[in-house]
Amino acid sequence: MRKRRGRAGRHANPISKGSLGPSTRPTPGRRIIPLPILLKSIEQIAFIFLSVQYFIFWR
Repeated sequence: MRKRRGRAGRHANPISKGSLGPSTRPTPGRRIIPLPILLKSIEQIAFIFLSVQYFIFWR
């Protein structure tokens, strides 16, 4: 029972914490929020770039 609680505590990864909502501390929250957003934006940009390149290459 206690182990489950610890999972969503400090041991949790920064990405998983950011998705849940860093309302535990203000200082680390700032650093955790941009990580998932940046990863998502980079992934989207990469996906778009790859799709565009593939389209150009196939034609």
